[in-house]
Amino acid sequence: MKYLFIVLLACAWPGVSAAQALISPDGKTLLIGNKRGWYELQGPYIAHFAQPSKTVRKNGPWGKFHVVVGFTAADTGDISQLKILESSGNETADSQVLGALDGLKLLPFTADMKEAELKLVLPVTWVNDPLPVTKPAE
Repeated sequence: MKYLFIVLLACAWPGVSAAQALISPDGKTLLIGNKRGWYELQGPYIAHFAQPSKTVRKNGPWGKFHVVVGFTAADTGDISQLKILESSGNETADSQVLGALDGLKLLPFTADMKEAELKLVLPVTWVNDPLPVTKPAE
């Protein structure tokens, strides 16, 4: 069993700038030709699709939270055995990361990936700043 360490480059939800280079010029196709491309896309892909709930974005907790999760990815992209490996120290932040990843399906493995599954470790840094307060028009 291989253990891999994926670095989430687009760290602060909801940013996803790193994924842009991997999208075709027409914006409709992800360009993943091999195992390396699959690995490079996982961080931005997860950052794009795994979002904290609107309630937490609105009500907190506020701050910067670092959580390390582990999971198994099947060749179909299904995630299983999702668990916290290193807590942020904030139970709500930890549960938001687990909730955002639970049920997420990664991209299927590319043709050159012969493994049936991979065990992955994903560090997630989540920044939740308070939403700006808008004043009513006078």
